[in-house]
Amino acid sequence: MDTGDFNFTTFTQALLKESFVGLMIGVFMGMGAALITFIWKESLLVSAVIFIAMLLNSFVAVLSGFVIPVALRTIRKDPAVSSGVLVTIITDIFGFFIFLGTAHIGLKMIGESL
Repeated sequence: MDTGDFNFTTFTQALLKESFVGLMIGVFMGMGAALITFIWKESLLVSAVIFIAMLLNSFVAVLSGFVIPVALRTIRKDPAVSSGVLVTIITDIFGFFIFLGTAHIGLKMIGESL
């Protein structure tokens, strides 16, 4: 991207395409992890928490992996130098809170149904 070889028609169009790819990766990886979790723990709720967390985390990862290099390039910084670290930090932080938040909501649902 920094060499100028990568050009997209519009920022919005490329963002939508990347978002769709991130959601599809999240759906398929989340379904696989949810299936393994269901076979292992025999709990639909735990499987749903894993699925939702993986779906949202994949979406955040792809979104930050697209936006951060573009943002760095617009402020005339080399995206190759720091975008990997920033994307990893954002993905880890959001992934942690997405998983714990989803588990918290799931536990509240169990408590209300008892």
